[in-house]
Amino acid sequence: MSAEDEMGTSLVDVRVSAIAAMLEPGLTLARIARVPLDDLRELVSTGYFRSMRDRGYSWTKVADRMRKSRRTVAQLAKTAGEDDTLVITDVLRLQRHLVRLAAAQTAVTDLPERLPEYESVAVERELQALNDQGVVQVEDGNVVLGRGFVDMVGDGWDKKLASLRHFAESVGQTVYRRFFQPGASDTAMARVLSFSVAADEFESLMADIYALIEDRVVEADARAGEGGVSASLVFSAVRTPTDVHWR
Repeated sequence: MSAEDEMGTSLVDVRVSAIAAMLEPGLTLARIARVPLDDLRELVSTGYFRSMRDRGYSWTKVADRMRKSRRTVAQLAKTAGEDDTLVITDVLRLQRHLVRLAAAQTAVTDLPERLPEYESVAVERELQALNDQGVVQVEDGNVVLGRGFVDMVGDGWDKKLASLRHFAESVGQTVYRRFFQPGASDTAMARVLSFSVAADEFESLMADIYALIEDRVVEADARAGEGGVSASLVFSAVRTPTDVHWR
């Protein structure tokens, strides 16, 4: 193999490895949420389709990019256009029903009547899985939402999801600049600082750091004028999870 071939193969490996690394956080969360593999595959397929259609790709171009037939792309278009695209298999569909019943504080003894299409073994298994994750709890004979999850499904969750997408998009832009765009490594940077901090100091430390960054960004934005370039700065601070689900 020539040196040029070796370099070409290495570049392909680097790009695929970067994509795999970007998928790892999502796969970790899927593992924690016990998402079935079929649902995960469907999420990737429809998400891949949407990412291209949102950028104006024709069906022919989507099919060519995916190396799939137009018939397959048509099926993806149908799936991506359905309201229920996040629930594909009976497992997630059952979990969704259980969470809704928990929100209504349904009696455990009423579950068979409320979920007649599911076998009792399946209901018990998924109820236990959701309970293990803290999503639902059984209190005084009723299925209820886990206390720590109530705020996540209240008003404004769609705004939180939009912010998450914006955050992830900016991270994706950084990876693109660093791994996919020749000679653009000076237009993006990524650093991770791992350290120890007193538990009662974490919140104030992060607030101080963000305030400093925000002030500098506002000043730079004011100086840029019409000739400025668009940029994003992603700020993330987290106390490393140590619970059994993350491990």
